[in-house]
Amino acid sequence: MGWGVGHRAGSDRRARHCPPGGREQARRERLEAAEREIAQARLVIAEVTYPQQRYDGYDPDLIVVRIHNYSASPISFPRLGGFVHPHVGRLDWVIGDSDMYERAPSLLPAGSNDPVPFVRVTYDPPLPEEQRWPDDPVIGFSDTEGRRWRRRGTHAPYQPGKDDPFEVTGPDWYRVR
Repeated sequence: MGWGVGHRAGSDRRARHCPPGGREQARRERLEAAEREIAQARLVIAEVTYPQQRYDGYDPDLIVVRIHNYSASPISFPRLGGFVHPHVGRLDWVIGDSDMYERAPSLLPAGSNDPVPFVRVTYDPPLPEEQRWPDDPVIGFSDTEGRRWRRRGTHAPYQPGKDDPFEVTGPDWYRVR
């Protein structure tokens, strides 16, 4: 059998199997599904707080990053991925007392939160005093379908690619493999 035998030459065989408007409807359904996924991922946020209580060894440069899951489903492997320098420059961050935070949750239930305490962020060049506290954390998490998401501050969540600049760093026990 040669070309064109069994169907009209030049026709799209897939078009015969799709009802009129079917491709457009399928495209709309994919877009709506993607919008629902992003809407759920938007319900996972990070909040920076500062120690209010003075304690022995108090360090005003240490912050707490709290990852909140306001979605209706649990998330997996919530992690702090870093911070964004508000100007041009470099920054480094560490969990200041990893002995105190020796576990990282593998599951964060719906409606709950997880604090990452005693985070120290160092900016190069240093921030002016009026911008001393970082407020743009980058977090990563997986949804119930296993899709990995990243979110920077209040920006829309996205699915990171292989060249994502906010790969989660930190001690081996904190990384998601």
